[in-house]
Amino acid sequence: MIRLCPSTNRLMQLIALSILALIVGGCASITAQDCLNADWRAAGYQDGAKGEKETRVEFYQQACSKFSVAVDSSTYSKGYADGILAYCLPGSGNQAGLKGKEYKGVCPADLEAGFLPAYEHGKNIHRLKKELKTAKREFKKSKKKLKALTKTLDKKQAALEQASSKQKPTESLLKETAQLTEEKKALEEKINQLDQSIGALDSEIKTLSQVKWE
Repeated sequence: MIRLCPSTNRLMQLIALSILALIVGGCASITAQDCLNADWRAAGYQDGAKGEKETRVEFYQQACSKFSVAVDSSTYSKGYADGILAYCLPGSGNQAGLKGKEYKGVCPADLEAGFLPAYEHGKNIHRLKKELKTAKREFKKSKKKLKALTKTLDKKQAALEQASSKQKPTESLLKETAQLTEEKKALEEKINQLDQSIGALDSEIKTLSQVKWE
């Protein structure tokens, strides 16, 4: 009997995990060797733990059928059932919501009752964070625009004062200055509203984030 040293065992485990990640990820070509060496229970568990539908096994069946390799769907289903139990916990649901992951309705009714509130709570925080990011981006953009507009307005006002001291300012200069003044006022108001929104969103996110789900 050939005995493998610990380092060899470790290497084989890493290879097996790499093959499994390749198959479960579904983001690269699956070879005949991948199908032959796959741990279908582990594949089922990972899919269940990620909240995938059990019908995902059909993807493996289709891929491996090209090499005339059968997928052990029974073993896959056993692993999947264990994975679903891990996924459908409130803490897992909350994490899925926080990451903006889609819930595919995979949890049994008795577990879904505890899963959904945690998931929706996390999803709400995810939505608020997106709104906060958008508000901050718009705030920064508006501040930059205000700086440029103020610079232009200052030049127009200087030209207006100079014209007033020598002669009657042109109608176009008066009109441009008035228009820029209104634009600046509107932009300052927008920036103030964005600033308030950012503060409110940040506060709400912090409050919601204090709730812990196990």
